[in-house]
Amino acid sequence: MNKKQIEDLLKKVPEIEELAKAFFQKVQVKYSPTGGGSVVVIGFSDYSWVEPSGDTLNTQLELIDKYEDWYSQTSQIISNIMPSRKPDLVDLYEKNKDIIELKEQIWSQDKSKFENNLLRNLGKQKSMLSSTLSMINIKPKEGKEEKKGDNNIESNNYGQPGLDISMYVDLKSQMTILSQQYSRIESDIKDLAQKIEGIGRITINNLNQNTAKTGNISISNENLVKWVKPDLDDELKKLKEELQSKDVEGSDKEIIEDLIETVLKEKNPKLEWLKDKISKIKYWGNKAGLLIGRLKELADAIGITEN
Repeated sequence: MNKKQIEDLLKKVPEIEELAKAFFQKVQVKYSPTGGGSVVVIGFSDYSWVEPSGDTLNTQLELIDKYEDWYSQTSQIISNIMPSRKPDLVDLYEKNKDIIELKEQIWSQDKSKFENNLLRNLGKQKSMLSSTLSMINIKPKEGKEEKKGDNNIESNNYGQPGLDISMYVDLKSQMTILSQQYSRIESDIKDLAQKIEGIGRITINNLNQNTAKTGNISISNENLVKWVKPDLDDELKKLKEELQSKDVEGSDKEIIEDLIETVLKEKNPKLEWLKDKISKIKYWGNKAGLLIGRLKELADAIGITEN
């Protein structure tokens, strides 16, 4: 690990910062009210990120590529020279990764918080990298001869020899190979997912049949919602049609319609949010005298118990 290599990495930081600023200027936030009429939903944001596409997606991918490359090299340096700071570096990386991939929930139209957090975390990582410059030239312990040369890296502050440049190049090559292998695996997973989708989704009926044969099946909340949502949407559309032919009080009718539209518009709802909405639809539906027998079955599938 020589001084020039560290200095080159430090010079790349402003480019990453500019890409981050450009990305958050382009990425959009949409406002989708989760409640309608007198219905108020607490703990669920009305704002969400718009899936990047076109120029915004290109900027995001370039930011990911350059940041990942910079982090990989910086991580190797920190591991060799300041191993005690490696956990801090990794923690900041995980936070930045979630920010760049828009995994952090947004609660308003203001995107500045996410941009500032990303730049602040990157600044801390840069400071760690910069501090290694004062450590790579520390002389080795007395009695041990220091070997120098074009292909050697000076000892670190722990008295341990650094990596030989040839070894570093070899590690870099292995990282490139692993990256290519990961891309191929990712492609295979996508192909497999498409084939599984072609087989057909799991319906509530065959899920119940399988449960009867095998006993309780452990299913993640995410998959449970994914499987139930199509059937649930179909049933809610039927319920909405029935509502039009019923003589229902105006305010009650408005509440039910708003709840149904809210669920239909939400493509990837959280389980607890969905439970709350369906419980309310059941309550108001029963009050209005609607036929909700099938809805009760779907409600039971996602764990809503009768009061």
